[in-house]
Amino acid sequence: MKKYKLANKYNYSLYVDNINEDNKATHKQSYLHFVSQRKDLVSAKCFATDWLIKDIDNSEYSLIEYFAGVGISSEIYKQKLNIKEHKVIELDINCYRQLSNMKNMKVKLEDGHKAILKYVNYDIKVCDWGTGTIVQYTRGKWTNFLALFINQPKYVIWTDTSVAFPAQHSSFKIYAKELNTEFFSTYKDYYKSMSEWLFFNSGYSISKIAYRGKNACYILAKKGQHEIEEKIFTLKNYDNGFLEL
Repeated sequence: MKKYKLANKYNYSLYVDNINEDNKATHKQSYLHFVSQRKDLVSAKCFATDWLIKDIDNSEYSLIEYFAGVGISSEIYKQKLNIKEHKVIELDINCYRQLSNMKNMKVKLEDGHKAILKYVNYDIKVCDWGTGTIVQYTRGKWTNFLALFINQPKYVIWTDTSVAFPAQHSSFKIYAKELNTEFFSTYKDYYKSMSEWLFFNSGYSISKIAYRGKNACYILAKKGQHEIEEKIFTLKNYDNGFLEL
């Protein structure tokens, strides 16, 4: 067992061995690979997650994570929020073993894609999937995305990886077409348009975005229309958020 400090605040224990999966495509790598090989990404993620949920009040919440990985975000949620029920879903067997050793969570070995439609009655829903763009939410791998909002949760959190490309990249022309607009000059333009699309389809909109490095961001949405608050967590400036003790 190894012990870590997350975001300079939260204690975390890793009960399983790290692994190296450099021989696999990025989207097929276990989160244990990132814990071992990309501590810079994990560090920035810890700070980003802590900031993203800092304004959630002390009310009791039920929370579900459909892609829980090794429970790093889970530990932050547990220690920062007032959670009365916490369910975590994971399909990777080694990650599942890690989660099973953590306290105060119900753990299921299951495909998170299907679980989105199966487990719906939670106040906070989290989808930390490996890839995500507006195309995947509307007509791709994550076409069940809007199902996250069916039972009117208090908050929905998800990972978006559109920022892996510059806003001027050809991919954003596809995203613009998907959102019925001409072009995006900045990431914020893109997410503002996504937020409007989300409000039209669900009554929710994006309130906060935490950018982690240059390849992912974490999004918080809640009911109603909101101005988007943004913060950037660079790998250089937020490199001490995952420290082994």
